[in-house]
Amino acid sequence: MTKPFDIPKVLLWKAFQCVKANGGAGGVDRESIEQFENRLGDNLYKLWNRLCSGSYFPPPVKGVMIPKKSGGTRMLGVPTVADRVAQTVVKLLLEPRIDPLFHPNSYGYRSGRSAHDAIALVRRRSWDYDWVVDFDIKGLFDNIDHGLLMRALKLHCQTPWVLLYVERWLKAPMQTSDGELQERMRGTPQGGVVSPLLANLFLHYAFDVWVTRNLRSVRFCRYADDGLIHCKSLAQAKLVLARIGERFRACGLELHPDKTRIVYCQDVKVLSWRLSNTLDADFCVAALEEALEKYGIPEIFNTDQGCQFSSFSFTGLLKDNGIRISMDGRGSWRDNIMVERLWRTLKYENIYLYAYESGSEARSGIGAWLYTYNTKRGHRSLDDYTPDEVYNGIHLLNGPDSRKGEFKKAA
Repeated sequence: MTKPFDIPKVLLWKAFQCVKANGGAGGVDRESIEQFENRLGDNLYKLWNRLCSGSYFPPPVKGVMIPKKSGGTRMLGVPTVADRVAQTVVKLLLEPRIDPLFHPNSYGYRSGRSAHDAIALVRRRSWDYDWVVDFDIKGLFDNIDHGLLMRALKLHCQTPWVLLYVERWLKAPMQTSDGELQERMRGTPQGGVVSPLLANLFLHYAFDVWVTRNLRSVRFCRYADDGLIHCKSLAQAKLVLARIGERFRACGLELHPDKTRIVYCQDVKVLSWRLSNTLDADFCVAALEEALEKYGIPEIFNTDQGCQFSSFSFTGLLKDNGIRISMDGRGSWRDNIMVERLWRTLKYENIYLYAYESGSEARSGIGAWLYTYNTKRGHRSLDDYTPDEVYNGIHLLNGPDSRKGEFKKAA
């Protein structure tokens, strides 16, 4: 009897190999990958037969609460092993068609692209753009509009069985830990094999293409549901933030109020510094000790991965003071960019001009420059306040009628 859909059996074999390589726990049926593999021939044939006949209906996904790095928890939807194989079949067919269409500034969930690549791009652009809109989409996987997603998918895929099963996966219920089935009218389970690809397709039209067409003077970088938009001025950054907020609301999404902000990428207060021409960690430890003694203990310390900063003496001092450590690439991109921009300014305004002949001469000249930078020179981005004044909160004491008081409204 001829089946309505022609799906090669070898595609299911390749899909299982991918699922096995990725590992993972069982779904609502509690069947492990090893158990599925014990009857691999029968299981794959049964799945192939149902997929080809159109009679495959995905079982509920298993809802599992997992901790977030930023604190709190999030819900992960775990499909069964058989369903992961079925989703991988669709992914193997869809990804080569869809991924090449994605914007080059999109980095999340894409083969050959990493968070480090995205950070490198942001660093390069931050030499030319002073302001950044740092945004996070609240609950992306839980709030994707099914109708808009299917409309986008149909633009690039006309394969009937792919469209059929994607729609069924979107509507498959989630089973909670107490056995309750929750109907899903929006979203795609975070934990599904095909979900990241579908989320990227949704944001390709909801954000990437829209920004390219409607905000042509800015540059963006997106990693899944997090992104940065580089702007030339604070006014432009405020306008961009308002526009993308409207855009996401029109698409059924929402910016996270606590993780979305406008950031200036240049002016910082230098708390402590040392000069050395060795790779020894002692001078870095001395600068850290001075900063901690003068300014107190921070919650987290973001630093580079250089040998001085990853040494036992440096990290041990942080740990002894109960300070969480965040290394470059995993920590705050803003801190790294600000330090690099400060270093560039110091080189061009001081070190390259004076060509110091000794360490003591360099220490004296650089110290004078940093003192002026911190306490004497008003910074345009801070509305003519110095970094020292902003760090100590003096800018908050002035009223809005003064020129410096404008910073309070911009911050």
